[in-house]
Amino acid sequence: MSQKTYMISQERVNKFASLTGGEARIHTDPEYANNTSFGSTLVHGMFIVSLVEYEFSKRKPNWKGLLDIKFLKPIRTNEEFIIKFRNINDKKVNFSIILTKNKVEASSGYLYI
Repeated sequence: MSQKTYMISQERVNKFASLTGGEARIHTDPEYANNTSFGSTLVHGMFIVSLVEYEFSKRKPNWKGLLDIKFLKPIRTNEEFIIKFRNINDKKVNFSIILTKNKVEASSGYLYI
């Protein structure tokens, strides 16, 4: 079907945190996050969900279905990733979120139309 490449900056993560109240230090405090096993701040999972919905809605503007997502790996701030959609049938679309650096799948799921 199609794909879109993203890279989310710390500034965008901080804005998302401020808007949603999701201000956990792993998302908003680079000094703290650098000393965790992740080694960096992380993009909120709900931020990723909103990007999937946004991208799919551009392709199917009247979509009002369900989204089923499985988070497999974290996405770090300033880490490039691809949202890729594949048609399955008229009622179901598969999507994957791939980290471009090492081609690892970070998330996957289905959109039910």
